[in-house]
Amino acid sequence: MKRKHTEDLGWTSKSSHRTIAPDLLDQIESNEQEDERQEQVDEDIRREMEEERIQRERLQREQREQRTAASKKKKKKKKKKKKKKPKYSLKRSKKRMISKKQYKELIKKRQHHKKLTPSQRKKLDHALFVNYCSCVKSLKYDKKVKDYLEYPVCMSSVYKKRGFTPPKGVTTRCSKYKH
Repeated sequence: MKRKHTEDLGWTSKSSHRTIAPDLLDQIESNEQEDERQEQVDEDIRREMEEERIQRERLQREQREQRTAASKKKKKKKKKKKKKKPKYSLKRSKKRMISKKQYKELIKKRQHHKKLTPSQRKKLDHALFVNYCSCVKSLKYDKKVKDYLEYPVCMSSVYKKRGFTPPKGVTTRCSKYKH
């Protein structure tokens, strides 16, 4: 194989082995150094990414543990909060009642669809509720009345026979009152 352009490449024809020009050697060395630097940078980046991934996993694990600990605390708190609330007193609410005369007047007004002021409406609703509730409580502990018949009996006597629609949740509100 004949070699042409030996001066350009830095080849010598005198010896059997090849020699490289010093300029090319410097270039090759600098390229190798750059490659090593690039490999080091790549390795550093890989190491940093691995550390970030490990930190993320740690944080997620800690957050999961905190959530489970918080949920356990909430469960404990819920158990503590299940104490019964004190019941309201019917006696106290009866003290706020209006007179029988005024009660009858307001009932007649409502039955004949005459206009009631908001305060009158409120007073009448409260009076009807107290009467219903006291009726339920008195029939509940009466041995002559069968169980759970007190609700429809009192509902009809206080609300239905007068032509009033009973408010929603009256029975549940009544259960919050003690006799």
